[in-house]
Amino acid sequence: MTVRKIGESVRSGVGGKANWVPDNSQFFLLYGIRLYAYVCTRISLTRVCAASWRHKPKGKESCALRGVILAGGTGTRLRPLTNIVNKHLLPVGKYPMIHYAIDKMVSLGIKQILLVIGKQSAGLFTEYIGSGQQWGVNISYKIQEQAGGIAEALAMAEDFIPAEEKMLVILGDNLFQDDLQEAVVKYKKQPQGAHVFLKKVSDPTRYGVPIWEGERIAFIEEKPADPQSHFCVTGIYMYDSQVFDIIRTVKPSSRGELEITDVNNAYAAKRELSYSILTGWWTDAGTHSSLQQATSQLTGRGAE
Repeated sequence: MTVRKIGESVRSGVGGKANWVPDNSQFFLLYGIRLYAYVCTRISLTRVCAASWRHKPKGKESCALRGVILAGGTGTRLRPLTNIVNKHLLPVGKYPMIHYAIDKMVSLGIKQILLVIGKQSAGLFTEYIGSGQQWGVNISYKIQEQAGGIAEALAMAEDFIPAEEKMLVILGDNLFQDDLQEAVVKYKKQPQGAHVFLKKVSDPTRYGVPIWEGERIAFIEEKPADPQSHFCVTGIYMYDSQVFDIIRTVKPSSRGELEITDVNNAYAAKRELSYSILTGWWTDAGTHSSLQQATSQLTGRGAE
């Protein structure tokens, strides 16, 4: 008898390409996840909110930044799980994935949060999260009708961000350990520009890789075949309100999307791109393996 781990590929089809073939237990697991997401919309938020406030660091003042969480996309790399439910509602540890980005913003004292979501599972998002009242924050929603890139999704926040105000942007599938407070304080003192968070990784060819000129980032090379370092740009950013003017100048990439790397490079060209380096664990839980890694990190823990 051959035993395979859940999600493991088998060799079949033309050219021996890997195709994921669920057995009976995996078939029921997929529907179990859908049921889990539904139950999450019906349970009391009391436990969720208590966890958020329990992990809120003491003595931190309310943050002047606004928060934007980007949770759209189709989750193609997580199929067939995402055939049933949006990836940001998949369980990771004790909570759905989207919970952790909200919790990070709450821990920083951010009171106004915009959640950009896709059409899939929109009702489940609103039922689980609500207005944010239980977290002591105000959460608004916008729907990205179709995948058009991270920069396009961010552009939807323009009427949410007052002129001259700054924002923290987190991609909903980025899960991480670090407390961002020090970087936030530093960025608030930065007259203008953007701030990105870097992480040293073993596979930088999957990401945007910074190219330094002395101590500053001169350029970000997207998915280089021969990366100049093992650092990648994570899906955690801080921007001022000029980001929306910059997005309007960005041209669609070869895949027809507005790329956030082009936005960051516009800031870098003006010498207005600062950065911090994450020292704790980080993952973008957009693949089966990274989702498993995130679950391993967060199992038995609340939102950190």
